[in-house]
Amino acid sequence: MGSEMCIRDSSYTGRGDQVRPTQSSLEALTAARSIDTVHAIVVCELGVSETLAEAIAPYGVDVLHAAEDKDAFTFFATPTVDLVSSIAIAEDAAGVLLPDSIMNREIAGRIAVRLGSGLASDVVALTDITHVTHSIFGSQLDVAAEIHGRYPVVVLRNGVIDISEISQDDQKTVEIRTVSLPDPTIRRSVKIMKWQEDAPSDRPNLTQAKVVVAGGRGVGSAEGFHDYVEGLADQLGAAVGTTRDAVDLGYCSGTLQIGQTGVTVNPDLYIGLGISGAIQHKAGMQNSKHIVVVNNDPDAQLFSLADLGIVGDVEEIVPPVSYTHLTLPTKA
Repeated sequence: MGSEMCIRDSSYTGRGDQVRPTQSSLEALTAARSIDTVHAIVVCELGVSETLAEAIAPYGVDVLHAAEDKDAFTFFATPTVDLVSSIAIAEDAAGVLLPDSIMNREIAGRIAVRLGSGLASDVVALTDITHVTHSIFGSQLDVAAEIHGRYPVVVLRNGVIDISEISQDDQKTVEIRTVSLPDPTIRRSVKIMKWQEDAPSDRPNLTQAKVVVAGGRGVGSAEGFHDYVEGLADQLGAAVGTTRDAVDLGYCSGTLQIGQTGVTVNPDLYIGLGISGAIQHKAGMQNSKHIVVVNNDPDAQLFSLADLGIVGDVEEIVPPVSYTHLTLPTKA
């Protein structure tokens, strides 16, 4: 049996011969390699598969099933669900493993229903594809779980697997198998009529950044978010994150949201400015290696996770910091 990992279109960056798998995809490939033969699946634009196959070869991938389609980003979820499900059955797969993303959570649930198998999300450790440890109740508990069904489906939390390559002697050319998105599926799929892309940014990708500066309701306004959160992030070369409250108040884009309804981050350094620490937000950042919190409420819940907590107003604390002399802690 093979171990399958679905690389979604959102799990690589770049275009054409510049495509590269994201860190979350490489983590999932590393995890899959410890289970069985690795078959990766990608739905992508035209001209991507050969470059991507070369990029993932050092991580022990045997086969890349590539659905290159000019309309790859036009249809929502269903074609990918049908494709992965059919490949899992055809290859007699041990299971399906996906890196975490908002879209992959949607896809994983549908695949589990389609295959009549169990699903574990927010997985932080694997013994094998059927025995996992995953986080529940807003990351308040880690529980050991056994996944039932012929094709267990696992969504792996970002940042929990140390990426590793196989030895050069063991590396081989990845076999590319060209597949097509199912036509009947496309005809009954939701069609995306328009994409609205965020403005280009020089900041690091939020889910892969080593340093994250996040701001919440306590920064007071969109202007405060720009001045203090984005300003500090740019000084540190950090990614910018936020909370559900700040998004709802219009301080920033929802794509920056960290937590149960956003993304999970595991940076070396997380700095929270004006964030109270609701359980939904803590679920997405509590595994950060070092946490600094600035809040004027001494009872703010986020202080319970802080390595360094500063009680005070953001606008009084942040400006005096000499960013150019700030050195990041090293991992023990």
